[in-house]
Amino acid sequence: MQSIGTRFFALATAAALIMLAVEPSESFVKPRNQPDLKGNQLRGGQVHTFFGNSLRIVARIVNRGRVKTGPFDVRFVLSRDQVGSADDIPLRMLDDGSTIFRHKGIRKNRYGPYFTLHFELPNTRPAGWVGNVFYVIMHTDVHNEVAEAREDNNFGESRQIKRDRLPLRFEESPTDLPVSKLPDLDALSFNITDKRGPFGTPIGVAMTVINTGRTRAGFSRVGFFLSADRKLSDTDIELFPSDGSSTIVPRLAPHQTIDLEYDVATPPFDQLPPRFINRLNRGKTVSLFLVVDADDAVAERSESNNIDTTRVAKFKE
Repeated sequence: MQSIGTRFFALATAAALIMLAVEPSESFVKPRNQPDLKGNQLRGGQVHTFFGNSLRIVARIVNRGRVKTGPFDVRFVLSRDQVGSADDIPLRMLDDGSTIFRHKGIRKNRYGPYFTLHFELPNTRPAGWVGNVFYVIMHTDVHNEVAEAREDNNFGESRQIKRDRLPLRFEESPTDLPVSKLPDLDALSFNITDKRGPFGTPIGVAMTVINTGRTRAGFSRVGFFLSADRKLSDTDIELFPSDGSSTIVPRLAPHQTIDLEYDVATPPFDQLPPRFINRLNRGKTVSLFLVVDADDAVAERSESNNIDTTRVAKFKE
């Protein structure tokens, strides 16, 4: 037979359980009724890199919860270890300098779309960072806009690497990279846009330069050379923009292109070397060469694809 005290404790316990079931706290929400964001894929265009280089990443985020999310912010940082922390360095995007990528909402239990971003890596090694291997970490919902079932899996906590973090091996300089990892500048197209007028008047040219390599190409210069034959040689005449403008090509990220146009000055007919005059007097044309990275300022994967050519059909006078 139960004592009065035991009965009272049992009744009080039952009443408390009933109250919890009937009148739950307003702040209590079952985890299964919340979204749950986490990094699902993080891949990079290269594993070997250097400080001052650019970085191309492809990423995807998944919502493992049973409720869709609204839009949220994502940030990518460079970390000395595999876990996100306050001393990590936010990476800036090449296009607008922002450190935040705005991600649209993801439906319940669905993957978000793949997205590609280009970042600028720090120009120099951060003070106190020792070693060669550091990590890019994806920080999902960086401003906590989404109330999630778990908040401990948004910033490098995944057990599997390349889910939300990416290892990078930093070399001391671009020349220390394996050849296959170097940038590679190429002339994607080269055309004369204005052939009118005699020698001594400008030639309009247009071109597209691309970096087909796997790391960023530094500053370079395009050059133009007038040749009496179809072979580029030291005896050809270098031409320059008629308005004195620079032919410097800015730094190009992997797979990035740039379109350039110039009016290139040409010498008067009577000032051309005899081999040019003789050829033109026979009704022949001469060649205009475009040379990408004309000063060999960029160490490239291949130096054999920097030259393109077109024919020049200028009037003699």
